[in-house]
Amino acid sequence: ENSTESSRRTPRDSYARRAVSTAVSRSRRPKPSQRHLRASENRS
Repeated sequence: ENSTESSRRTPRDSYARRAVSTAVSRSRRPKPSQRHLRASENRS
């Protein structure tokens, strides 16, 4: 099925999936990402 059709059918579903994936990423590695960002900022 096309992404346009999916978004038309259930726009909330796609948004929910994004929120879930984001939450999972944060729960999996919340500190490493922050450390990496801080490290890159300190380097530059």
